[in-house]
Amino acid sequence: MRRTAVINQIRGLLLERGITLRQGRRHIDAALPGILEDASAQLSGAVRLLLAQLKLELDHLQMRIDEADAMINKAAGENEACRRLVAIPGIGPVTATAIIAAIGNGAAFKKGRGFSAWLGIVPGEYTTGGKQKLLGISKRGNSYCEDSSCKGRVLFCNRARSNLTVCGRGWPNSRLAPTVTWPQ
Repeated sequence: MRRTAVINQIRGLLLERGITLRQGRRHIDAALPGILEDASAQLSGAVRLLLAQLKLELDHLQMRIDEADAMINKAAGENEACRRLVAIPGIGPVTATAIIAAIGNGAAFKKGRGFSAWLGIVPGEYTTGGKQKLLGISKRGNSYCEDSSCKGRVLFCNRARSNLTVCGRGWPNSRLAPTVTWPQ
């Protein structure tokens, strides 16, 4: 969040002086050195100094983020349970370590459905008159793990819905089904 704030601050300062940059860090990284060196940009010395300091802060934040990513990747590589979770499509080291930190060895769940309900990936249900209607995937569950796995979860569930065996019968024309392997 802090990196995004610094990027937006740089873009805002430049926009106030009539220089527009596209959104995204890579555009700032590419354009800012040229803007700081360009004499025709008509930026005062104080603004150039402020932009240079913000660029240094941005580089420092990126270095800290890279260090944190390296620590998470190392921890995920050393833990057998994390390695098995990372093997699942849509789950990366950050999500795997968050899940392992939250549930431990998973002994609290008797079945996979209990874990799915805790994570928030079970379908909603509307039942009346003895008729059950399953709705879309609910947004309930562990908020931290849900935030870190939301995109991966939706990707995986969509892929599972179209490619895996359901109720003992395979989907017709399932080209990708043989490539999906479940961790042991």
